[in-house]
Amino acid sequence: MNEEEINLIKEDLKLSDSYFISCSNKLLESEKKIDELEQKIIDIQEEMSDIDYLKNQITFLNSVLSKTDALWAQSQEKERRWEEVATKLYSVALHLEEIAKSRCNIVVVGPGLYTEAVESIKEYEKLQND
Repeated sequence: MNEEEINLIKEDLKLSDSYFISCSNKLLESEKKIDELEQKIIDIQEEMSDIDYLKNQITFLNSVLSKTDALWAQSQEKERRWEEVATKLYSVALHLEEIAKSRCNIVVVGPGLYTEAVESIKEYEKLQND
């Protein structure tokens, strides 16, 4: 081999070595990016797990709110019924007060007053038992 061939081979070797180093660096960069992507995937999976947990909590809270709304509506209905009974009983009491003011020894209770009093008592007892 002559000197020129040796120099060409050396030059090729340098170029090959340089190309190998470049490829090796690119490989290391790619491996680093893959590691970063794998870590991002792990982070996203953890976030998804957190999101699933939050979705479950939201579903639970919606259920609680729904039940609370139902109980509140029930409470409002019961309060309205108590107010109706109180109004009827107040009406009966006012009527009886007027009768008592008349100083009449004979008290005649008409069917309207009697019916209202009986219905009010029944509604009161029903509300007490609920």
